[in-house]
Amino acid sequence: MSALLKIKNAGFDVALEAGNLVITPFSRLSEQQLKYLKEHKAEIIQELKMANNDYPVEIVVYNRMGDSFLVTAETPERAAFLLAANPKPTAAAIEALKKELENCHD
Repeated sequence: MSALLKIKNAGFDVALEAGNLVITPFSRLSEQQLKYLKEHKAEIIQELKMANNDYPVEIVVYNRMGDSFLVTAETPERAAFLLAANPKPTAAAIEALKKELENCHD
């Protein structure tokens, strides 16, 4: 489930105003939800911009170790390519890569 959908399903409205996230009703956000929003802010902004066809948009992409990077997509096609080519790896995939790398050093 996407970060944006997760917040909406929790009963919040999410909008983008002047590049800033606006969550309503803000007063109902728990500490855990605030933490989640801070951790996923770039992804949520990306989703909102893409839904509004507001390009260029910064896309969150990942390397094989799970590190995230922002890459600018000028078109919807480029955004779709970046998302498909650079998904967030699972914890299991990261662990497998770490073991593979350890074996290379032995």
